[in-house]
Amino acid sequence: NLLRTQYNALYLFVGRHAPQLSRVSNDVDLEIKTELVEDAVACLQMRMDDVAIETAEIGECQARASAQWNKLTATSVPGKYVIRSGKAVTEMTCKEVTVTVRETTRCYAYLPVKSLDD
Repeated sequence: NLLRTQYNALYLFVGRHAPQLSRVSNDVDLEIKTELVEDAVACLQMRMDDVAIETAEIGECQARASAQWNKLTATSVPGKYVIRSGKAVTEMTCKEVTVTVRETTRCYAYLPVKSLDD
């Protein structure tokens, strides 16, 4: 699991057990290589932090949007609806269907309908 860096002779190892190197070439400046690896790791960490923040923001936005079904708005296109929540816009297209209401003696949150299999 070696990853290339912007330097020709420098790779990052990602895994649990680093490979054992038998010897290091005399022309390698270990201090510089160490700094380069530290810089690369710091850069990757910042990228991971950015992705985590963005993912959390998207998830929060989607959660707010899904909690706002009462804000469902019809568009000028038949069967197309949107929910707006901040910068996020959830768009959906619905197909009109005719259903038959199913009899039930229990309380329900949604209108019980007969499925095509009934």
